[in-house]
Amino acid sequence: MSDDFVRKALESALEKIAVLGSRRLAAQKELETVEKERAKLAVKIVSLARLCDDLPEDSDLGQMLKETSELGLTEGIKVILKASDEALTTIQIRDALIRLGFDLNRYRNALAAINTVLTRLPFVEVTKTSDQGKASFKWKDLPTSPFETVAKLPPKEAKKLIKNVAKGIVSSGNSAKTKKQITEKKTGNKDD
Repeated sequence: MSDDFVRKALESALEKIAVLGSRRLAAQKELETVEKERAKLAVKIVSLARLCDDLPEDSDLGQMLKETSELGLTEGIKVILKASDEALTTIQIRDALIRLGFDLNRYRNALAAINTVLTRLPFVEVTKTSDQGKASFKWKDLPTSPFETVAKLPPKEAKKLIKNVAKGIVSSGNSAKTKKQITEKKTGNKDD
């Protein structure tokens, strides 16, 4: 099999995976946007519903309020962070959880419990606020794969990078093939 044939097949496969990565990235971004909007609306609905005196518990809204108050701490924090456009301190997150109707009385030290969850969440970015130097937390986007990174490049740059990668892979395969041929010549054995 010629190197040109392999290189072209490899380039084609890399281009296809870059296109799929681009489509996946767009879908992922859309999903993140939808999740953020849902989180914002959930916070708004729960906050407004708390102002109403009589809500039937068997209604959709009553059920939503009940489910929200029964959320686990991790899920509650995720909702709060996804709904916020800005980084929040632990105290701001605690206050938002309380506004959502989250029962923090089950924790001896709610701030410590919140901090523990925040340090374990993989998609939380820690920043320092300039005011008092306190740590604040923000939900961050999911990481991207190398193929999605290629998909973000302008088409000419992406094509050039793909060709270079394909060329590098094929040439590294050739060096392995060459080593094998040299070994075969020295030993007289062929692994056919």
